[in-house]
Amino acid sequence: MKPCGFSEDKCICFCMGLQWVIMCVTWGTNTFKVMMLSLLFYQSLGR
Repeated sequence: MKPCGFSEDKCICFCMGLQWVIMCVTWGTNTFKVMMLSLLFYQSLGR
């Protein structure tokens, strides 16, 4: 599995380092996806 990536087909942001999965709505816009990825990055910096 990739360390941290976004799967467009399943619409799932998965980050192994944080050991948790963020599922976004399939109808979400690219802006929403970027926001969620930014949140993951922010959380990773917080640790």
